[in-house]
Amino acid sequence: MQFYRDECIEALNSVDLNAVKSVSDALLAARERGANVFVVGNGGSAATASHMATDLMLGSGLVNPPLRVIALTDNQAIITVTGNNVSFDQVFSRQLVHLAHRGMS
Repeated sequence: MQFYRDECIEALNSVDLNAVKSVSDALLAARERGANVFVVGNGGSAATASHMATDLMLGSGLVNPPLRVIALTDNQAIITVTGNNVSFDQVFSRQLVHLAHRGMS
């Protein structure tokens, strides 16, 4: 039990609080602008990205305006057609070409 506690404390102490604040500030600024936030992940992290998008969007629904979050991992048809017809290297960037707008993402 002590080992687990020590490992948790070490992990928490290794978190760069300035980086956390930067991400938090960027998300708050995006919310204020009405911008979209895009999240991605590969493999198991694709599920994490989907979960993160859900938590950020629904959790922020308690404030006005809510945060607009899109997981680029959630559309299997777009991912597979892009991989098949273009390249799996572009499954996220091709979506951003169509979804992202300068100053709003």
